[in-house]
Amino acid sequence: MEPRDVTRELLKAVEAESGFPVHVREDANLATVASVRLARDPLPAHMISYRPDGKRVLDYLICYQCGFVLRHFAAPPEARGDARSTVAGEAAVHELVRDLAGPEAQAELTLLYLGGLITHVRSIPVGLRVAAWLAEHYPVLREQQEEAVLRELAEAQVSLEPRIREVTPEAVYRPTQAINAAYALFWAERWGRRELAAPYRFAGHDAAGGALLKLWHEVPAGPEYDRALVDAWGAQLGILGWYAWAPYQAPR
Repeated sequence: MEPRDVTRELLKAVEAESGFPVHVREDANLATVASVRLARDPLPAHMISYRPDGKRVLDYLICYQCGFVLRHFAAPPEARGDARSTVAGEAAVHELVRDLAGPEAQAELTLLYLGGLITHVRSIPVGLRVAAWLAEHYPVLREQQEEAVLRELAEAQVSLEPRIREVTPEAVYRPTQAINAAYALFWAERWGRRELAAPYRFAGHDAAGGALLKLWHEVPAGPEYDRALVDAWGAQLGILGWYAWAPYQAPR
C-alpha cells in the first residue's frame, strides 16, 4: 500500500464513520502546517486545510487530521466536545497582559495567548495518540511522519528564544514549553534520539514535560478518554479552569 492509498482509505473511513464528507484545501494563511474543522452548522463537511509548504508530506498531514476526526466520532456522544475559553480564563490572561500593551491591544493579546494555549493542550496529547496509531498501523507513512515531526520540533524550538520569552507572560510561557517538552520527549523516547529533547533539558523544561508524558502513559488510550487526558494535562499545568468543554453539535 502506498501513502496515497492510505490517504484515500482514511478519508473514506472518516466519511463512513461520521456521515459527513471531507473537503481538503490549500490555505497559505494557516498558522500551523495543517488543521481540521469538524462538520458543524453551517458547514456540513469536515474541512482539512494545509499550507503549501506541507506538500512534501501531504499524505501524512491529511491522515493525521483524519485521525483526529476518527477519534472524535469513535468516542461516545457525551464525550465529544470543544475546549473553549472561560470567563475566568480570559480574566486571568487579561491580567497577565495588562502591562504589555495598551487597552486596545490587551483584548487581542488575551485571545491570542489563551486561544493558543487551549489549542496546544487540546491538540498535542490527543495528537500523540493519533501519531502512535498511524505509526503502528500505517508504517508506509513512516518517512513522511518523521519529516513532519522533525519540522514541528524545529518550529516549536523557536519559542525558546529569549525574544519570545521576553514578551510572553510566565503563566502562559511555562505551560506552553512544558507541552513542547512533552512532545519532544515522546519522539526522543520513541526513536531513541535523546538530542530531540536536548533544547528543553538545557532550558529547564524537561521535568515539566516528563510529568505530562507520564500522565499520557497513565490515562487509558481509548478515544473515550481523550477529554480526561486533556484535563489531566490542564490540571498539571494549572490551567484547568481556563477552558471548558462545550458539547459538539453536528450539522442538521
